[in-house]
Amino acid sequence: MANDSSATVSQADMSALNTIPDVQIFVDVSSVQDVCSQWQSKISGLNINVDEIANSFKPLTNYGILTGYVTQLATAIASLLSSVSTVTSTISASSQAHDDGDKTDINGNQNPGQYDYGGGTNTYGGGVNTDADNTDADLTINPEDRIDSISYQDYLGMGVALVNILKAYDFDFGKLDDDVVFKKVKELLLSSSFISQELKDKLAKYPDTTLKEVIKLMNQNKTFELFTKDNIEFVHDYVTYLASINNKSYDAYLSSDNKVVYNDLYYTNKALTYIEVASKRSDFKDLLLSAFDGSNVSELGENNVKAIRNVLSYMATKNNKTPEEFITSCSANDFSKVFAGGDLMVDLLKGDTDKLTKVISELTK
Repeated sequence: MANDSSATVSQADMSALNTIPDVQIFVDVSSVQDVCSQWQSKISGLNINVDEIANSFKPLTNYGILTGYVTQLATAIASLLSSVSTVTSTISASSQAHDDGDKTDINGNQNPGQYDYGGGTNTYGGGVNTDADNTDADLTINPEDRIDSISYQDYLGMGVALVNILKAYDFDFGKLDDDVVFKKVKELLLSSSFISQELKDKLAKYPDTTLKEVIKLMNQNKTFELFTKDNIEFVHDYVTYLASINNKSYDAYLSSDNKVVYNDLYYTNKALTYIEVASKRSDFKDLLLSAFDGSNVSELGENNVKAIRNVLSYMATKNNKTPEEFITSCSANDFSKVFAGGDLMVDLLKGDTDKLTKVISELTK
């Protein structure tokens, strides 16, 4: 077939083409950007450090073992992380470009029926369409006052404020439609010492009806999904356990050095990660026993082994067993609530370290 850039269209074909109706394609930019944000957040949440990957293999590479493989592995992971960032940024930018063209109706008028919020790495939020009736809401928010993203600390502050009010209503976000409940929520959000002044200033400028919908949308997009009754109870129970082994009361432990509490929770989460990975192996119980008796302390590190022992002792106490009895009879299912509570602990550790103990105290009161 000859390479010809031109083509002849018959009159019949042209008539057929002219009968095809125009189709308008709308991109829900907020949903697309939310997905991109979640991808970026998940990758960031892995806390992958390429240099640490290479350093972890030094006991082998120092003796000339797997040197080529480790180099290729580190390079591949670095490339993958860069590609994820590039792809999500490109998709997000492309969807925004479509949105800029779609925000006018057929008569050239601005379409106010859609608003979005969300961001990039370490941000929470989403921005999907809602069927809520916003007819009477003033959605005219100055661009500089829009909530485009929130930091981890602001996310924690909002979560704590919402929990403090909504826990009396079984965490039902629909209760925000009750003016009395919403007033309490808004007052707490605007007075919280865990939320930045910048975000509080923006929240204060949102009309009540709009702010209700923003919070509902954030919940709908699972922004606050870790703030469950079970997860909060686990945090309280395990911090109580840590306080007891430090010979302190709950309040005294939380009012002590922030670094001590941070380190205890940091190694607790490393211990939970180890146990969760081990739970997927056939020699699960053997791995737990080896960690508990310290036979692999040189491999895992003293702090990690201590934290694993603490978690196993805590679980044994909860099940009215000795640690040895619990380990020999446990299954992965016994840890399901603990793993879920550990996810909330991870988020708590990502906030402002200086506010960590006060956030925990307020969250679990």
